[in-house]
Amino acid sequence: MKRVVAVAVLFSAMTSIGAHAQDNIEVNDITMNVISSNDIEFEPSGERGKLRDIVTSYMLENGDITQEQLDAARAQRRENYQELKALRESGDQEALLDLLSELRDERLAVREELKAYIDSHDDLAEALKEQREAVREQRRDNRLGPLR
Repeated sequence: MKRVVAVAVLFSAMTSIGAHAQDNIEVNDITMNVISSNDIEFEPSGERGKLRDIVTSYMLENGDITQEQLDAARAQRRENYQELKALRESGDQEALLDLLSELRDERLAVREELKAYIDSHDDLAEALKEQREAVREQRRDNRLGPLR
């Protein structure tokens, strides 16, 4: 019975909206504000983004890295993205594979440096461990819901 009432209310609302709408709107008059991918600020998301934020905040607080260095790294990632995109669109597979290989080697080197940095700072390692545990707990709660 509740579903029938809900459907009736929804149908009534839709038809009343249509009845009150202006009839003289042309399709060409409708515009949408669309932004390009260049306008989007890429922010880290999910667990990796939070972990990255913890590490970069820690490094900034300790003076191990500057905001200018972080901004330069972000700019370099955007530049790499644009270069990869251009190579994909051009169809130059050899150059694309070379660049991907080069970027992979750089990423692995940075990852090893970061691991060594985290291993040498126990308080940072503990903060990361706590964040991972919080994420696991949240996932467990979401998965089990009221059964827990």
